[in-house]
Amino acid sequence: MPKLNAEPEVEARPDNLTAFESKLVNFPALKQPEQISLLNRAGFRPIEIAALLGTTSNTVSVQLSQ
Repeated sequence: MPKLNAEPEVEARPDNLTAFESKLVNFPALKQPEQISLLNRAGFRPIEIAALLGTTSNTVSVQLSQ
């Protein structure tokens, strides 16, 4: 299972959130490929991502391979 990068992404942000945290906050507004990538980075398996997003694990796997 992939691990999250322990080092926070350092950016000067007015909301004091890392880039990763900001993406999590705005998760519903992200397009499916971005959601898949984010959930994969968070350690979810393709079958879990598919269940969360209402798609197939094959769709998730194809997106992750690109």
